[in-house]
This record gives sequence, C-alpha cells and structure tokens, in this order.
Amino acid sequence: MDHPPEEVAGISEEFVKVATGLPLALKVIGSLLFRREKKFWEEKLIELQGIPSTTENMVQERLKISYNDLSHNEKQIFLDIACFFIGSHKDLPYYMWSGCNFYPESGISTLIHRSLIKLDEANLFWMHDHIKDLGRAIVKEEDVRHTYNRSRIWSTDDVLDMLRNSEVKIFVNSFVDDHDRVLKSKKFEKLSGLRYLEVQYGRMMGDFSQVLPNICCLRLCHCESIPTNINAKKLVVLDLQHSNELSVEYSPISGPLLQQEQDKEATSSPAALPTSLTSLHVVYCQQLNELPSLANLSNLTHLTISEVGVAEIRGLGELRALETMEIGSRNLNNLDGLENLLLLRTLTLRSAKLERLPSLANLRNLKDLEVSYCPYIIEIQGLGSLGESLSRMTIKKCPSLANLDGLQLLEALEEFTFDEHSFGRKSSLDLSGRLHKLKRLNILRCPELTEVKGLERLVSLEWLTMEGCGSIRRLPDLSELNNLKELNLCGCQNLIGLTGIHRLESLRRLLLSECWSIAELPNLSCLNNLEELDIVGCRELVEVNGLDELEKLGKLKMGRRMRVKCFAKLAARYGKRLSCTSLWVNGKDYETRGKKAE
Repeated sequence: MDHPPEEVAGISEEFVKVATGLPLALKVIGSLLFRREKKFWEEKLIELQGIPSTTENMVQERLKISYNDLSHNEKQIFLDIACFFIGSHKDLPYYMWSGCNFYPESGISTLIHRSLIKLDEANLFWMHDHIKDLGRAIVKEEDVRHTYNRSRIWSTDDVLDMLRNSEVKIFVNSFVDDHDRVLKSKKFEKLSGLRYLEVQYGRMMGDFSQVLPNICCLRLCHCESIPTNINAKKLVVLDLQHSNELSVEYSPISGPLLQQEQDKEATSSPAALPTSLTSLHVVYCQQLNELPSLANLSNLTHLTISEVGVAEIRGLGELRALETMEIGSRNLNNLDGLENLLLLRTLTLRSAKLERLPSLANLRNLKDLEVSYCPYIIEIQGLGSLGESLSRMTIKKCPSLANLDGLQLLEALEEFTFDEHSFGRKSSLDLSGRLHKLKRLNILRCPELTEVKGLERLVSLEWLTMEGCGSIRRLPDLSELNNLKELNLCGCQNLIGLTGIHRLESLRRLLLSECWSIAELPNLSCLNNLEELDIVGCRELVEVNGLDELEKLGKLKMGRRMRVKCFAKLAARYGKRLSCTSLWVNGKDYETRGKKAE
C-alpha cells in the first residue's frame, strides 16, 4: 500500500525519522521489519533511536542494524561479497560457501530479502556503495591498527604487509607491481586459516604441499607460474584462467602438480584432481592438449572446458552429479560418456570437431541445449525423448547438420534459435506438432528458407524474429498469435505482405526495415500497445493506415523519401521527438532527427 495500516502508522513515522529520509536506509530497515511482530519493530526502533545523530558514520550505523540481525553464516557471505565479489558471478563463491558449510542458498536469499544485495539478470552480485562501505568498515573494525589481523584483506599493500606478519582466514589480491610479483610458498606458512586466495599476474614459486590446508577456492589468473603440490584436501574451486604456459605432472599425494616450460610450449600428461571439486573451469588455455581423467570427480556439478586444445574428456561418463557443462575445444572429436550424465540440466557445445553427439535420450533433466560453431556435426540424436524437459535450444553455425529429428515433440520448449548455417540448405522448416509452449522463436539469416510450417499454431509465442530470410514471400495468417509482443522481419526482402497482424493487440514492436517488396500493410489502428514501428527501407510502401490512432507509439523509424501519407497528421498530434531520419510527405522533406516534429 502507499500508506501504513492505522495500527502501525505512528511507529512507521518514527522509523522514517530515524532513517533521516535516506531511501536506502528506509528500504533496508523496511526489509528487516517485513512480516515481523510489532514487538520486534519496537525493539529495533529503540535501537535505532539510540544512535546519536552526531555520529560520524550515522548512515552506516543505521544500516548495520540489519547486518546485526543476520546469522553467523549469513554475515560471512555478506562480508565476502562486500570485500571481494561485487560484480562477480554467483557460481564461484557459491561453491566455496558450500564447502565451508555456510549454506549459500538460504544465505543469499536472506541477503536479497533484506535488500543488502541484488542478483542481476546475469546472476552477478550487486551492492549499493553505502552497503559495500558498511561491510568493509565492519572488517576494518576487527583490528583498527593492524591490517594483517583482520579476516579479509583486499588491498595489495595490506596483503604484502600481512605476508610478513600473522595469520588471517581469507584474502584476495591482484599482484601488479613488478617488484612484488614473486610469492614463495614459505610466505604462506602462517596462513593456515586461509580459505580463498586470488592472485593475478603473479608468480607463485615453491612447494605448497604443506601450506594452505583450509583453502577452498584458489584463483590463479594470468599467472606465469603455478604452485607445485597444491594442498587440495578442501579445495572445491580451482580457477586457472589465462594461465597458459603450464605443464602438468602427476603427484599422487597432494593432487595436481603444475609448473612452468623453457621453450614456452605447453604439453601435458595425466594429473590427479581432488575429489572434493564441485566446480572446474579450464578456459583460455590454448596450448593445453590433454586433461587428467575426471573419473574421480564424483562431486563435480559444474564443468567448463573452453578455448583449449584437448581432443577428449576422459572419465566424462563418471561425472554422475554434473548439472552444467560447457565445452569448447577445437580438437574435440568425441563426448563419450555424455549419455550417462542423467542429472545434466545445461549442455553447451561450441567450436568442436566431432561429427556426432551421443544420444541425448537418457538426459531427461536437460533444460538448456546449445550447439554452435560445430562445422562437422551431422546429427543430434534423441531429441524426441526430451519433450517434457527441454525448454531452450540454440543451434548456430552447424552447416553439416541435416535435420533435427524429434523437434516437433519438444512440448516443453519455450525458446528456439537457429541461423543460416544450420540444417544445411533446407527450404522448409516444420514447427507443427507439440510446440504449444514456445514463447521465443529466432530464425536468423536463412537465405534458402521459403516456408515455415505450423507458425500460425504457436499460440504462446511472444517474440518472433525472422531476420534476413530473403526467400520468404508469404507468412501464414498470424491473427491467432494473441500473445505476440515483438515481430521482427527485418531484411525479408521478398516478403510481399502480412496477414492478420492488425489483430495482434499485444504487439509492442513491429520491425520491417529493408522489407523491399512490402507494398501494403493492414490498418494498424487496433494495435493499441504498439510502441515502436520500423519501416526504414520499405520502398514500395505507399500508405500506412491507422498510425494517427496509436497513442502509445513513441518510436517511428522511416526512411528517406517514403510516401507515407499520414505522417504529418501523426506529428501534429503528438509533437514529440521522433527517431526518423528524413521523411517525404506531400512533396516536402521533414528533417526530424533531434528535433520536435512540427
């Protein structure tokens, strides 16, 4: 509601006063009080009123009330994010927190509910600057004088000072100073509590088998050399991005042994990875041409192998807990064992050499499938068995793929994308069948395509893109697509008309640029929700009826010297900024870019 209930109106006004009108403080305090008993409200009000208005960090002290109400595990997650993980994807710290028994699923949920953090659409952590400052201030208060006694250290200078002194539980650092890039294992002997370590552009030298016994997450990015004999008993995340010049040898006692070759050429031989790993990301290691067997990684749930040179993934079929897999290797010629990954939910295959995927028929939990930039792949078997699970499928740059048997059976499919180099040079695409839940269809630059069967039956469709399909002349009657919000037919140069679009009352964007052959459109006056119309390059289009009745139309794109009769009336009615370039109306040019229409 826009006002509090009468029984709490008075106390609500008091909370507004102690928040001093700061929107962030109101939001955080309000989130803390949400669905709590009135007694809790009263206690928190007294606590807030006890903070002197002259306090130097008054805003932080008020926000800290919400922090104080968190559990121990939630506080650890909050402080980690404030110090290290703003802007980071949630997956990497998630597995570290799981390995530390911090229960991140509930912890992250609580922090979001309290308005202390946010996760954006890409699952990246976001935090307001005031809240970030609060988190870091809490860490600094652990020891005001001696940085190295604090639980978290993020400053390069502070880390180097700490390495000469005492013990901490966690820190992160980026080494960029040429004088301090070499870190020897002896410097880490006192850091028995360290659970997270990040080093960038550094050189870590020596024997690490007897140090860092509690390390959970190790990130060594852009490093010229990697420590030998990593103590991997509790390691759950190992990130070696952009650390290219490596050789891998076998060490049966402490796990992987990784060290730097004099000729700058990397080779590899088998190495043991720790069974405790739940997430393994091997990316941008172009010279890495062999991986150790993954058969012992019984706890692995996320696997990324991208921009590497390996030809096979040994032990893949033993990763029975795997949920997400992203593979991209220019030499990869098989994925033997894929059919055993019964818990797999996401499969992404890019830039691979293989001709066939193992059958997907057993992967009944698979929800997201992408196969792209695989020039030799001929077929994808078993799609028809995924009818109740697969919700998103992307097929791009696969010119040898002849067909997708079972496509029509994917009744759970909500999003489907394919482009010009998929399905060979087929002229027809059949979408008839059980695709009743399909919401987004992207058909991109398919110059040979002349027909899409069943398009008119996709009643759940909200976004339809058929961009650059130059051979399409006609589409079926679209009048039954009542949920359609966007129709993008840009570059369909031979399309001569559209049937039924005047009944699409949910349509917000109609994009028809470079549809050279369209000479007529239905009356658009019923498209009450239309916000954008793009008819740039529709050179045969003489008239668009109904534009002057579209009250929500805010963006109109029209090309030079188009003979659209009703523009003057539209411009006179709204007098708003338009994104048109130059218009020809009744023998007169209208220059409207950056100007108000007159």
